[in-house]
Amino acid sequence: GHSQCILSLACVGTGCNIMSASQDRSIRQWIRDGESVGEPWKSGGGGVDSMAVCPDETMVVSGSADGRLRLWNMKEGSVVGDPWEGHSAPVKCLDWSPDAREVASGSKDGTIRRWNTNTGRQIAPPIETGHGVVYAVKYSPRCGKFASCGRDRVIRVW
Repeated sequence: GHSQCILSLACVGTGCNIMSASQDRSIRQWIRDGESVGEPWKSGGGGVDSMAVCPDETMVVSGSADGRLRLWNMKEGSVVGDPWEGHSAPVKCLDWSPDAREVASGSKDGTIRRWNTNTGRQIAPPIETGHGVVYAVKYSPRCGKFASCGRDRVIRVW
């Protein structure tokens, strides 16, 4: 298993396999009985603080202690392209839009950034949230908005 603290989980597939992200700089996939699937995916950006699985379950985006995001091909277990850069502190939370065209990331730097999943580039200026640290970001399944919360104990809709 992981050698350090697990910070993020996701369920995938109809059998509910589990993806786990850890401070040991890796992402792992597990079947329900606890057996690992394949080799760990090694991130070059320090501990993996957050991750989210694409709605069609072909890709995973991860956020690391170095403030970068990485896009992973789930079938290959490999990074796709270069890391996405923008945050100045660890990425604490991630979510995919329902159409999988963008990812929102929240960071210890207090910002939310929105990313084009095809290019890895930001699609809007950073949102200065006022949260201090952004601990969660979640897209609405229907209305094109997303919500966030953080250290300030306030939920905001963007």
